[in-house]
Amino acid sequence: MVMTSGLLHESQPGRLSHSETSRLLATEERYRHWTQFFCECTVPTARKLVEATTKWPGSSEKNETAYNIAFDTHLPFFDHLAMSTARMEQFSGYMRSVTTSEGVDVKHLITGYGWANLGDATVVDVGGSTGYASIALAREFPNLRFVVQDLNTNNEGGRKGILQEDIEIQSRVSFQVHDFFNPQPINGADVYLLRMILHSWSDREAQSIISHILPAMQTGARLLIMDSVLPLPGAVASTRGSLLRVRDLTMMMTFNSKERAAEDWASLLQETDARLKIVRMQQPVGSLMTVIEVMLDGN
Repeated sequence: MVMTSGLLHESQPGRLSHSETSRLLATEERYRHWTQFFCECTVPTARKLVEATTKWPGSSEKNETAYNIAFDTHLPFFDHLAMSTARMEQFSGYMRSVTTSEGVDVKHLITGYGWANLGDATVVDVGGSTGYASIALAREFPNLRFVVQDLNTNNEGGRKGILQEDIEIQSRVSFQVHDFFNPQPINGADVYLLRMILHSWSDREAQSIISHILPAMQTGARLLIMDSVLPLPGAVASTRGSLLRVRDLTMMMTFNSKERAAEDWASLLQETDARLKIVRMQQPVGSLMTVIEVMLDGN
């Protein structure tokens, strides 16, 4: 079964050897963690999706999911994950493999927006983890300064990781402990970036995240969302469409959240604050995600 799946091959009669895929799993920890997390977490969760939708129809609560049934816990995904160091390591490797894949590569953030046109500007990377995206942008755009906001664990990782960068990059990327369900502490930034954040949250929680940013936005400021925009059925190649639908189901069974279509994004923003207007939506070539530029009407 392993050989028919392409994980090993018979280099000569009676002799097995690595295929390119199995060699990758053996030598690259992040891909090995991806495989382990998928098999040990994602698959058991998927098996409980029907049971969860039957037990909690229409629920948007983060502890009423297929994941909760699969792992017999009342805790939301991230809270439960934090209880196991081994599972956290798996998930970190899983996310490293995901974020370096072509569809969500940070290069699409770099090319998908007119960063150079901002001039000397400050970007607040809300929920920016260890600063991977901000550091990549800082390398390309020397006039930009970044504040990466996240919870303490990621913040500490970012402060350590930035030490590997040139002093010039270090001088333009700073880190701040911040929970995005609390009021935004930095007023007057030019861009507030939410990259791969809102798809993990229900509409109610996504509205709360955005609402806490709005009072900090001054004239000309942008809210920049980079997330998936679900296409209409049949509007894109079946492989791309299928991958996005799988991501949508993954959000549902893990977080009771979803990937959103264009009209869902427009509705979410309007229900958050009627002044929010989408300026443009641009999907970089090769990206699974779309850059959504939003401004407050009148700003």
